[in-house]
Amino acid sequence: MKACELTLKSFCQILLFSLVVVCINAQQNPYEDVANQVGIDHTYIINNSGGGVSFVDFDMDGKDDITLATGKDEEIHFYRNIGNGFELVDLGIENIEQAKSVLWADIDNDGDKDFYVTAFAGTNHLYENIGNLNFERITVSAGLPIDSLKSFGAIWGDYNRDGYLDLYYTERPNAGSGTVQRNRLFKNLGGNEFVEVSNEVNAADEGRLPFCAAFFDYNDDKWPDIYIANDRQKRNTLLQNNNGVFEDVSVQCNAAIEIDAMNVGIADIDNNGLSDIYVTNTPSGSALLKCTVEEGTNHVTYSDEADERGIGYYGVGWGANFLDADNDGWQDLYVCGMLSGSDVISNEMYINDKTGHFNQTTTGFVGDTVTSFVNAIGDFNNDGYPDIMVSNSNYYNSQLWTSDKGDNNYIKIELQGVKSNRDGIGSKIEVFSDGLKQMKFTHSGIAFMGQNSNSQIFGIGSATTVDSVKITWPTGHIDLIEELTINEKVHIVEGQSTSGIISVDEDVMLSTSIEEHENKSNFEIWPNPANEMITIESSTSIITIDIIDISGNLNFTTTQKEIDISHLLPGVYLTRAIFSDGKTHSARFLKI
Repeated sequence: MKACELTLKSFCQILLFSLVVVCINAQQNPYEDVANQVGIDHTYIINNSGGGVSFVDFDMDGKDDITLATGKDEEIHFYRNIGNGFELVDLGIENIEQAKSVLWADIDNDGDKDFYVTAFAGTNHLYENIGNLNFERITVSAGLPIDSLKSFGAIWGDYNRDGYLDLYYTERPNAGSGTVQRNRLFKNLGGNEFVEVSNEVNAADEGRLPFCAAFFDYNDDKWPDIYIANDRQKRNTLLQNNNGVFEDVSVQCNAAIEIDAMNVGIADIDNNGLSDIYVTNTPSGSALLKCTVEEGTNHVTYSDEADERGIGYYGVGWGANFLDADNDGWQDLYVCGMLSGSDVISNEMYINDKTGHFNQTTTGFVGDTVTSFVNAIGDFNNDGYPDIMVSNSNYYNSQLWTSDKGDNNYIKIELQGVKSNRDGIGSKIEVFSDGLKQMKFTHSGIAFMGQNSNSQIFGIGSATTVDSVKITWPTGHIDLIEELTINEKVHIVEGQSTSGIISVDEDVMLSTSIEEHENKSNFEIWPNPANEMITIESSTSIITIDIIDISGNLNFTTTQKEIDISHLLPGVYLTRAIFSDGKTHSARFLKI
């Protein structure tokens, strides 16, 4: 009798598991590799922890581009999205170091993307976009070091909330150099000048072996904190930002795990409004630091719940990114693995079951069993569903994973700061739809040497409306946007819901350069948003102005500074001005 009961119980468990797998796979369309089909031919030949991936729109035409790091003596691959595929373009960036992180960020708030690259046993370099994708190396003039060290992860964030993006990168000394490892934070002074403040603000985290870090607001006080993944069981570090000065709170928050940490992934996995942390590891198991707030207090603590939530991952894990693969409103997880072959734990996709627990999907990903270290998330075909660009090593071709568009709805959000940094990095986005609240913190550099698209995709499942979107900007200003159109990209400008009036928190001190920019800018569009007319103001003579839609199509060209836009459809448009000195400048406006 007991044997029959056990058999029946086992049968029911197997049946239930099978139904769960069928349900998961039915909801998730198969992912397939289309890299070769769309023109991406790349591998990171050196098997040395891989090379970075960026999925950021570097030419600002509304389509996500792809940047892939390369080995020594090989130029970085810049793939421009041309709508039906990619073309490898030469941007004049002659960087032939063994590249690691590749990051696009608007460091000077002029409306275009500048470029930063870290190097392994080489020099990290900063390139200013001086207009129309013409770049000038400004590492030395910007005050950044030219030491030849080992750098992996780099991130941009406005740690002091002054309106300019600051640079933080991990650094390892060369063997036998006698140099103590320290991470480095460079404050952006405006005017493309930086000064190191690593020790001054207690951000160095000396004596460990870091791979990467991430800015995020773990305690929801609007000041961006830093979490650092340290290798060789040197214990990870959580640095709490106290109005621009950091404090190590790793131990009291139970975040000081000691593993071979490679990755920092950030997401709210159960939609409770708190940021959880995913850290990859060797086969002893990766960690999910689940965030909780002690009842009756503001004290945040973490507990490792990776195994019980189904994402222990017992391979050799590296880059791991959260994404909503099926647009159901719940964050899923993709993990890169170093081991290759069908008989080992390699790359894995885990689907969230809408409770913050995960199940490994068996849908698609044919051939996803090669040596991989880094991935980034974007939407190269603008279908509203996330795609995954994976950089592979050991001569394996890199892969671009995409799936057919599913039935679930979504909204894509792109931010433009005014008093906050232009990219809106460090903003908190909250989306409310059909009783579900989702939250994301915007990054410039995330996971292991990855950079995801600046356009944030929020899946809303079968809901047909988005009730509201709330943006908390780095300045502290809040925009609340209601009645948004679904299945489209929405461009939100700081102050959009408050008639352009931007409130700055009392404990925030904007850079004097930001204030000067507001009063004496070289190029301004007003009003913005606008309905019938816009006026261009510039202290430099303009020859022509192109009006381009968000898909990159040229609508018309004019020589007038007062421009009739009444015939344009509502949406975001790019103005591209050509000045008398041959330089160009791009800025966006919203047609309502």
